[in-house]
This record gives sequence, C-alpha cells and structure tokens, in this order.
Amino acid sequence: MNLLLDTHSLLWFLADDPQLVPAAKTLIEDPGNRKIVSVTTCWEIAIKAGLKKLDLGGPAATFLPRELATNRFDVLGIELRGETGSGSAGEQPDNG
Repeated sequence: MNLLLDTHSLLWFLADDPQLVPAAKTLIEDPGNRKIVSVTTCWEIAIKAGLKKLDLGGPAATFLPRELATNRFDVLGIELRGETGSGSAGEQPDNG
C-alpha cells in the first residue's frame, strides 16, 4: 500500500506523538507499505523550524534527510507541466 503522509502525520510519527492514531502508526511501521512524503511537507517543516515555530533539535537541513532515510520514506517531488494552465477557469490541461 502507498501511504502519502501530510506534515502533521509525519511529525507525529517521528516524535512518537499520541495524536497519531494507532492504526496509522501501524500502517506507517509496516515494511510492506511504501511511505511517501511530499517535498512540500519538507518545505513546510523547514519554514516552521526557520521561524522558530517548530523545534527539530537541530537544523531542518540535517533533521529531514536523516529522519527520512532512517524511516525509509520516499520523497515525492513537484513538477509543473500543464497544471499551471494558461486557459480559462475550469479548462482542463492537456496532459497527453
């Protein structure tokens, strides 16, 4: 199963925070599941840490790569193609 974690889920998992429900923790810990984190989540964590709204115990540039590798998370990148569209509102991009 592919699991895409949002920012809170990732932080709660890494901190072993009880706000992450046990069923979610079990799924994340299952080695048969692929764990994915968006680069946007990493960016959000880095910004919050930089603004001192989140304490990671060190710089985000050290914390994130270490924790993602240790916990075997894949990072989902962002690529802009037709998603930015230059058409009218509601027009679907041609992703052909």
